[in-house]
Amino acid sequence: MPIVLVALICYSCNKVNSTRKKLEGNWKVIEYKVTNTQGLTYFYDAQGTWCFKNCNGNECEYDINIHYPNQGIEAQKVESGILQIEEDGEHITLLRYNGDGSITTIEDGRIMMLTNNDLKSIFIDEFGMHHFILEK
Repeated sequence: MPIVLVALICYSCNKVNSTRKKLEGNWKVIEYKVTNTQGLTYFYDAQGTWCFKNCNGNECEYDINIHYPNQGIEAQKVESGILQIEEDGEHITLLRYNGDGSITTIEDGRIMMLTNNDLKSIFIDEFGMHHFILEK
C-alpha cells in the first residue's frame, strides 16, 4: 500500500511540474469571451498578454494586461497575483492583488488545454466566467 501512495504523490507532482513548466513565459491573447452573471456571453476582440513568471512549486506569479472594445469604449483588464496549480495539474486558484492591498481568492479556475504553445483557460469571478485562448 505505501508504494501505491508514493506513486500517486509522484504522479501528482509530475502533473504540477509539467503544467508549471509549460505555463512559464509570455502568452498572447487570441480570444477573450465573458459570460456575465446574467448568462449573456460576449466575445471581445482583445489584444494583450498573460505573463507567468517566477514559477516555483505549485505557484507562478501572473500578470494580465489586455484591452478590448466594449460598447464603443476601450476597456482594460489589468491584474496581477499568484496562480496556484492544484494536484491534478488542471484546476487553478488565482490570488488576485487588489489596488487597496487586499487579495481576492478566485477558486473556480481551470486549464482546459495546455501545450508548449497553446493554452485554453477559464476562471469565474464576481463579473462572470472568463474564457481565454492564448498562444506563445
